[in-house]
Amino acid sequence: MRKRSDAIIILAALAALLPAGIARANGGDPSSASKQPPLPAAGAKASADAKSFIFYGSGWGHGVGLSQWGAYGLAAQGWNSTDILTHYYSGTQVQGAPTGSPSIIRVGLTWDHTSLSLTAEAGPVALRFGSVDYQDKYTIPKGSTWTVRVDADGHYKLVNANGVLVGTTGGPKWKMFAAYEQNGSRLRIASAGHSYAHGYIEFNTYKGCTSCTWLLRAIGVMTPNEYLYGLGEVPSSWPMAAMEAQAVAGRTYAFYMENWRGLHRSDHGDCNCGVYPSSVDQAYIGWDKEADSYAAEWRKAVDGTTGKVVTYQGKLTLSNYYSASGGYTEDNENVWFDDPIPYLRAVCDPGDYVSDRNNARVWSEELTQAQVSSLIDRYYDVGTVTSFGPITYAPESGRIISITVNGSGGRAGSSASMKGPTFSSLLGLMDDKVWIDVNRNVEGAIRNRYDSLMCAPGLARTAAFSVTGGRIQKFADGAVFTNNDHGTTSWLHDMIYAKFQALGGVKGLLGLPRTGVMILHLPKGCADSDVCSRTDFDGGRIYQKGGVGTYEVHGPVLGYYLDHGGAVGALGFPTSDVKALSGGSVRSTFEHGTVTCPATGPCVKS
Repeated sequence: MRKRSDAIIILAALAALLPAGIARANGGDPSSASKQPPLPAAGAKASADAKSFIFYGSGWGHGVGLSQWGAYGLAAQGWNSTDILTHYYSGTQVQGAPTGSPSIIRVGLTWDHTSLSLTAEAGPVALRFGSVDYQDKYTIPKGSTWTVRVDADGHYKLVNANGVLVGTTGGPKWKMFAAYEQNGSRLRIASAGHSYAHGYIEFNTYKGCTSCTWLLRAIGVMTPNEYLYGLGEVPSSWPMAAMEAQAVAGRTYAFYMENWRGLHRSDHGDCNCGVYPSSVDQAYIGWDKEADSYAAEWRKAVDGTTGKVVTYQGKLTLSNYYSASGGYTEDNENVWFDDPIPYLRAVCDPGDYVSDRNNARVWSEELTQAQVSSLIDRYYDVGTVTSFGPITYAPESGRIISITVNGSGGRAGSSASMKGPTFSSLLGLMDDKVWIDVNRNVEGAIRNRYDSLMCAPGLARTAAFSVTGGRIQKFADGAVFTNNDHGTTSWLHDMIYAKFQALGGVKGLLGLPRTGVMILHLPKGCADSDVCSRTDFDGGRIYQKGGVGTYEVHGPVLGYYLDHGGAVGALGFPTSDVKALSGGSVRSTFEHGTVTCPATGPCVKS
């Protein structure tokens, strides 16, 4: 059975071009709500006289699992952390960690160095050898920076701030440890770029091969909560429910990876760790996270969810997450191209668009033909790129599953087919949820209505376009309309939408809708079902009843009908459209009668 690790091997040839490994919580890409989206891959915009392609996208990241900005939006709307997590991870539960879950986290801090600079902050730092529980052998004074080197036999060489050799000791089988918690101090490792205050740090000397040079690495060892205190994935000023969701997802991911990969990994570098500190797994920034002015709130989120994880059928889940979904998450098999994982299903993400601080919720990128050709040529030489297609889109999210790039001809021929993640990575796009040369992104009032409907209209079929008095965007199921005069945004679908289109749409006699499709529970025969419905328009109404049909009513006939109770009155539902008669009269039939309105004079029922 092909697993995610196989997908990594398959994509290894693109290692210099694609994000670092799809086994990470952020799926190997650098997306994180604590970061800004990247600059365009190829620099300058197209000049006025150069052929170019415009890529209209939404989201940032792989789209599998929890959307960080989506969680922010849902929390702002009042969702709690459990509801957020079980929404993004389908069919899961949030509960205490199952038996066998890790009790410590080994996070790689830095590796593959011939020397390390260590600075004691806020107090002295003890150096111990053989075990962290052994006595202090050396002490780095507060504010002092020592250098650790490794000699030809793999021993640690300690040099103080004055450049004096303090001692040569330890080695591959006699590890060095830095202890600081007992002094309330911290250790900063320059090559890691961060300071650390929790647990302790283990140092190793090692060789990558028999004839290789001796190297140094550092591993932070701490409890799960201490690890989470330093997780730099979302701002500490976010709503509490969003931070709690992040804490639980981060804890679950770390547990899953340590159980799966073990505590002494080397798959993405010789870290000798259970989790990497970067986009390979999760962004770990140590004390720098706790130095934030809102750090107390983040710690509260971590402590308030102590021991909680996301499980599926009682087992730990691979709780992937990323920055922004663009409005819809993705099935894992459409990104990793492996077996479906039942809890990593595509779901509507109504929180993604809530905050305008989310710079990845919609975006566009214009690249010249020459830029696109050069970027594609790094792996597929098809000559000058001329067009794209056929393109296969995920039916729910609209992400590109596969795409053919067509060109003038090169070493790879005149076309090359590739997966969506490969395509977006080659072009440096933030996501493969992208439309080419047509903006089918869902935005503004239409997006707000779309999200409130939990994406029920389905995938956008057109760009949004303006009409007199409003805007329209068509979807897989119907269309969403804005009505400027009435300040409404409405979704028409199914039989009422079909009828509206048959009557000429917004250019017909009814004009723009004022409401969506409203389910009617009266009169008798309509209760507890959707067999009866109605939509109001600027120029009339459409009624629908199962077994009767779908018909419009407008003008004086509608006035008479409403004066006499409408659908709940004596006439019941219409059984015909309004028809013009000779002499200017109009007529419409109903379940229980006919209404005729002459050109002059009152309407009459017969």
